[in-house]
Amino acid sequence: MAYLDMIQESTEHPVSKEVHQMLDIVVRNTERLRTLIEDMLSVSRGGLDSAEMQLAPVRLGRTLDLVAAALRPLATLQNVTIDVDPVPEDPEILADEVQLQQVFTNLVSNAIKFTPSGGRIEVGSESHAAADGSKWATVRIADTGIGISDDEIDHVFTRFYRASNAMNGAIPGTGLGLAISKDIVDRHGGRIDVASILGAGTTVTVSLPLGTDRVQAN
Repeated sequence: MAYLDMIQESTEHPVSKEVHQMLDIVVRNTERLRTLIEDMLSVSRGGLDSAEMQLAPVRLGRTLDLVAAALRPLATLQNVTIDVDPVPEDPEILADEVQLQQVFTNLVSNAIKFTPSGGRIEVGSESHAAADGSKWATVRIADTGIGISDDEIDHVFTRFYRASNAMNGAIPGTGLGLAISKDIVDRHGGRIDVASILGAGTTVTVSLPLGTDRVQAN
């Protein structure tokens, strides 16, 4: 991938527009294969090991901005808009930043993949206190995509499961992204939920504890 970047960014020997478009396809597919390998490795290990988590203070808003910036070129190619709502007070959570980025990369990538041309993805976050006094950060990723039917939505976190409209539409995927994302969120003491309307879009909500006790207890 580094060599591909060097070819595309070379000013001394610039490539033609047509070749540049071909290289874009190679880059996207290389990235897709890298993600597939990482997902398969996670599955082969039987999920993530809590001992492998590198916990440190993480700014949630900054993480979402990084993920959105990395995926915007892919969204632009599919004529899909990604909007990240500004976070007035960027909450800090105790988390494994790499794993957290993987979660939101999986979720936003899914939203791009299942949103037709001209669609929109909104990423927002907020902090709130629960009835028991615990404090939480909530991230919502909402798209205007093809949605999931009511009878299939309960299966979306099952490994290798793919909704029928994704299969019928020949939308590429392994059915691992949501399962792995749930595994990571669970190990952070959080929760992930999916709400969807067939043909009208999907909203994925990730709730993560702002305190440290819940994560350390897990």
